[in-house]
Amino acid sequence: MQNRAVFAQDPTTFSIPNDGVTVVADPQTTEEWDVLRYELSSFVCDGEYREGLHRILSTFMGHLGKPKQPAVWVSGFYGSGKSHLVRMLQYLWSDVNFPDGAQARGLARLPADINDLLAELSAAGQREGGLWAAAGKLGAGHASIQLDVLKIVFRSAGLPVQFAPARLLIWLKQKGIYEAVRAGVEQRGGLFEDELQNMYVSLELAESIFDANPGVAQSPLDISELLVAQYPDRTEIDDDLMLQALEDVLRLQSTTPGRLPLTLLVFDELQ
Repeated sequence: MQNRAVFAQDPTTFSIPNDGVTVVADPQTTEEWDVLRYELSSFVCDGEYREGLHRILSTFMGHLGKPKQPAVWVSGFYGSGKSHLVRMLQYLWSDVNFPDGAQARGLARLPADINDLLAELSAAGQREGGLWAAAGKLGAGHASIQLDVLKIVFRSAGLPVQFAPARLLIWLKQKGIYEAVRAGVEQRGGLFEDELQNMYVSLELAESIFDANPGVAQSPLDISELLVAQYPDRTEIDDDLMLQALEDVLRLQSTTPGRLPLTLLVFDELQ
């Protein structure tokens, strides 16, 4: 007998898409979605993985309705699978949909007790504002941990990672004029993402906001001045502003008006 015969799948017939290294980040490209599919479908939920998922999910469910939810610290030696555990938790939590319609929980082979806890989580999410998760690696050496945290949240929510453009985009969505402003920028020959990055000087963006919400200013020029005043570029923020921005993001993710989704935040390499 050869070694490859003892494996469920012959290791000589395929390559590991992630090269054996888990990266905690949201997939953007086709290749990144393929990596996530492989990681979920090959996830062996046993031993410490099973114990870790059970402890995290059962603790969360046991504290629903209570004033405080305990945080979780995942520890272990280098290469022990910490990032793999939290990445699997992120996508199993929200049962993310793949571009082809597959769902995370349908790809993973999970023990009955973990499936039961995830079903309880989904039922609780239906009573609240749904389920949502954000995850990423914190940067090293940055002056503002608050902005680092928000970058991860913004990215997972499909927002710009910079604070000022993200806050403006949140406001556009809160006012219900995002689609109109985006269409206005494109009709004027601009790329919305580019104009948003140049929000203080973009005539296309200012004119589009003025057209979509004319009562906010006297002219498009006034819009540009308001953007500078209302959404200044920041190198650091306090906890109150971070929490307000976080709540605004979560309200955009909610499936039920007036309620927040049951949310998982994963910060890799927190040390």
